[in-house]
Amino acid sequence: MSYSEPSPGKHLERARLDAGLSLRELARRAGTSHVTLSAYEHGTKSPTL
Repeated sequence: MSYSEPSPGKHLERARLDAGLSLRELARRAGTSHVTLSAYEHGTKSPTL
């Protein structure tokens, strides 16, 4: 069995949950939409710099 590193989106989701934040609350604090944040967590969108 091989171990694979969790995706960046999974790290983001875990950190959000560990902080006790809802998707909407983190999105509000980050200045983005909950839809965009969800897409980051699911790996269907990447943030631009």
